[in-house]
Amino acid sequence: MLANELRSYHEVIALALRELRPGVEVIDVEPKELDAEAKRFSPHVVFCSHTTLAVRRTASSWVELYREHDASVSYVSVGGKLSKVVGGMALEDLLSIIDQTQVV
Repeated sequence: MLANELRSYHEVIALALRELRPGVEVIDVEPKELDAEAKRFSPHVVFCSHTTLAVRRTASSWVELYREHDASVSYVSVGGKLSKVVGGMALEDLLSIIDQTQVV
């Protein structure tokens, strides 16, 4: 599930993920709809700008991208292990998180 800001970012990331991981269902939602959609779909992975309690309870993994429109720091939780990533996240990093989550 993608709900990060800005809209153009999550739309482009969703498009790339659909192309590069065709067997993975990609759900693209508006950030304000994140809680409701996370509860509704119980996604394995969420890419968002701000995690919420609903995301932390339902998703096996989550990534905070572009928090406060700052691409230099991201927070990642894969299988409950929280990490701070400095220097930004590349598409390969996002794909790796999806792949790791499928194994967890």
